[in-house]
Amino acid sequence: MDENQVPQVSVGVDRGWRLAALTALPGLLAGAHLSSLLFFLNPELPFELAPWLRSTAIYCAAATLVSVVLLFPFTVGRGDRAQRLLPWAITILLAVIATIEWLHASRSSYFLPPGINVRLIKAASWLTLAALIYFYTALLHTLHRRRYGWRSRIGLPLLALLSVYVMAERREAFKAYARPTPLPSVVELERRPTLLVVGLDGASLDAVLPLARRGRLPFLSRILEEGVYARPESLPPVHRSPLWTTLATGKLPFRHGVVANTTFRADWIAPDSVLQILPTPLSRVALNAVNPARPVDSSAVSYTHLTLPTNA
Repeated sequence: MDENQVPQVSVGVDRGWRLAALTALPGLLAGAHLSSLLFFLNPELPFELAPWLRSTAIYCAAATLVSVVLLFPFTVGRGDRAQRLLPWAITILLAVIATIEWLHASRSSYFLPPGINVRLIKAASWLTLAALIYFYTALLHTLHRRRYGWRSRIGLPLLALLSVYVMAERREAFKAYARPTPLPSVVELERRPTLLVVGLDGASLDAVLPLARRGRLPFLSRILEEGVYARPESLPPVHRSPLWTTLATGKLPFRHGVVANTTFRADWIAPDSVLQILPTPLSRVALNAVNPARPVDSSAVSYTHLTLPTNA
């Protein structure tokens, strides 16, 4: 009896490990991509092997846990189903990561340096292509109920690894532009007019003008009558600290360095590192649970990129 049961237990353990590996693979791939995206969104991080491995290990651990929790209920006791589901899971994963990258490249165009923003767009294009290849392959095998041959079993994993390499290669190709030392500005002899800027968070002309005309806002009413006013267009996305710093310096967020309302210490990536933009809102929630965010302060301003007049 014992001799007959040992192989069954061994086979069951092997199937359990195989099922765990199949459900964990999408999480490992997601962690590697999110870690690379973190370095895209925070160009000041040192993109070196050790920091990237530390960040990837943490992201992979968290994403693998989520992947197992999501896929295990659909594949428990069914290793064959897990194998058929794996290409579809990676297809969805690549499509989601590519969408996140496209959104960051679009929404954060004023918050990222032009060079790294272009490389992020190229990485998103490659991931979109990889997702389409995965989708086409998985669809053909599902519709025709075909088993995955040796070419698919080798080609699809290589394509997944290639997508990680493309992300890392595109980020490594970015070289920060060294701005020349600004020349001292010429002091004008003519007296400049006094400029007063009044800023109210959340206020708009639709709310201020009616109140000013009714005499409810005497100071603003006098300013509006004696000066000029207009409806300025804000930079997307609307974040308070970056936009006020842009107003004060006259520089875009990627120039003055304030690109978020809060910052996170990232000594687990590299000493004295700071994170401002995170890949997903879920990353912000998880990081805030173990490493509370701090309001952004003047230390985040990159004064070396500002070219204000010497007499300003």
